[in-house]
Amino acid sequence: MARLRREEENRAYERMVGPPRLETFAQRFPGAPSAGGMSTEQAFAEINRPLKEDEGPAEISMKEVNRQLTVVFNVLVSIFGVAATMWFATRWRPATERVLWCLFAAILTAVADAVIYSGVLGNMLGEPMKKKSKSEVREIVNTWEVGGEGKEGEPVEPVDEPKHSDASVLRRRNKPPL
Repeated sequence: MARLRREEENRAYERMVGPPRLETFAQRFPGAPSAGGMSTEQAFAEINRPLKEDEGPAEISMKEVNRQLTVVFNVLVSIFGVAATMWFATRWRPATERVLWCLFAAILTAVADAVIYSGVLGNMLGEPMKKKSKSEVREIVNTWEVGGEGKEGEPVEPVDEPKHSDASVLRRRNKPPL
């Protein structure tokens, strides 16, 4: 460590006393790729070359590109359209106030477009908005026996107690019982 400090102090002293020494990139950074005969631009390109996993999807469909360009165009048209409408709607105001109204309307439109687009994009990606589903509760209200006669041809009296059978009448409620 002491040796490195002495060498650095000597280099600093030489820089102060002597004329500036011109170094090439290869002299300054001997381990860099440019020392192997490459130019600085080639070395930079080689170091910053994207890896296979950084490249993203291999193929982007023209349908996707067209959809994205259409969305950008529609957003810009709506922003400029609202700003122009505000400009004409505030024609009796001074110019500075008109500009502020136009700017406010354009920003409000941009925010609204962003919210709408994020909602549409969320639905397209399979993240639909959470909807509250009403639970359906079925309860037996009244029962009766199918057939009209008893064992020996006698009519059957209506039953007051609810029985569970296939011919049950069901009433539906949207709220669960308390």
